[in-house]
Amino acid sequence: MEKKLNLSLEQAKKWVDKIFPNPMMMCPKCQTSIVPREQARVQSLSEHVCDPNGEPYLKQLYGCLNKNCACFKDKIRWTEDGERFGGKYDVDYKFIDDNDAPFGTIFRKINAERQSRLVLTLNLYFIKWRILELFKANEWGKIVDSKYWKLETFVRQKHGYYTYYKSGIHMLIYCIGKINQYCKSIKEAPDEPFFREKLKEETEFKSWWPKTAWWRWVAMWYARYRRLYEKI
Repeated sequence: MEKKLNLSLEQAKKWVDKIFPNPMMMCPKCQTSIVPREQARVQSLSEHVCDPNGEPYLKQLYGCLNKNCACFKDKIRWTEDGERFGGKYDVDYKFIDDNDAPFGTIFRKINAERQSRLVLTLNLYFIKWRILELFKANEWGKIVDSKYWKLETFVRQKHGYYTYYKSGIHMLIYCIGKINQYCKSIKEAPDEPFFREKLKEETEFKSWWPKTAWWRWVAMWYARYRRLYEKI
C-alpha cells in the first residue's frame, strides 16, 4: 500500500511538472518560463572533468515554452542547474546580458560571476602579476556585490608566451578537497560504484607524473590512508 502511494505521488508530481512550468526558471532570450521536455544522457561539465570517457547520468532537460523564440525553434535544452545543450553554436542568439543560462539557475549565477575587472598589472618580463576584481551575483544573473580581489601569476616560457601558474600548495588543497568529496559521496551512496572507482584512481601511481609534482604524491598517500582507515 505504501509503495503504491509513493508511486502515485511521483506520477502526480511528473504530471504537475508537465502542466505547470517552473516559475523560477525562465528562458535567457525571451524570459518565458521553461518547461520539462525529454530526458537524455548528456555529459555535464563536471562529468566531463571527472570522467570524460564515462557514461553520463540520465538528466531531465528543459526547454523554452515560447514557440516564436529561437531557443524553442532550435531545440535548445538546459538541465535543472542551467547548463546548456543543443542549439547552433555558430549562431548568435543574443541572450540577455550575453548569458545563455536560464534565469533562476546556478549556472546563470556562475556565468555572471565570471565577469571581472582588471585592477592592476605588473610585468617583470619573466613573471607577470594581475589583480582582478571579481563579483558576486544571484541566480538571476544580477551583480549584487564585489566578491573579492584575486591575484594571478603568469610565468614566461621560452617562446615568449605566458602560462598561468598554480603553486603546489594550491594543487594539494584542490586534490585533498576532491578526495574528501569522493569519501563523502561514498558514505552517502554506498551502492554507487562511480565514486569508489574515482577514489581508487587517486590511490594509484601514474608513471607520467613529473618529479616536481610533489603534491601528487602527497595526495596519493592521503587517498590511500582515507581508503584504508575508513575501509571504503
